[in-house]
Amino acid sequence: MTFAAYRLTVNPGRPSSPQALAVHGLTEAELATKPALSRAMASQVVRFIGGSTVVAHNTPFDAGFVQSECERLGMGWRPDEGQVVDTRLLCKLLWPGEPGSLDALATRLGVDRGDRDAGHDALADARLLARCLPGLVEALVRHIHGKAAA
Repeated sequence: MTFAAYRLTVNPGRPSSPQALAVHGLTEAELATKPALSRAMASQVVRFIGGSTVVAHNTPFDAGFVQSECERLGMGWRPDEGQVVDTRLLCKLLWPGEPGSLDALATRLGVDRGDRDAGHDALADARLLARCLPGLVEALVRHIHGKAAA
């Protein structure tokens, strides 16, 4: 299995919400120094994704964002069916009624969350999720074989 990372921070072209600031910690001043998302940048993202399987926590948000930005730029990108795996959905299947956040998953699996309480970004989220994947796969296999997920 191969993991690859791609980091791109762009100016959203609109004010950031207080809720978003609480999550990513990027101030209006910091975002103002970033370039707006261009067609060339979006093309790089789409090429990076290619035909790979994208594994993310709450993929409707992430894939939806990429898709809507590509559509805005006239690119019409849409992930292929089966190209995206939503680990949040798997958590809801394995632990119904329990919190489905990435932090809850890491805590449930005993994975060190690092300094996420100080804020986090998409790449840090992806790295944390990568550390959670072995335990999540193990719990999914137990579930498939009729054993309770831990």
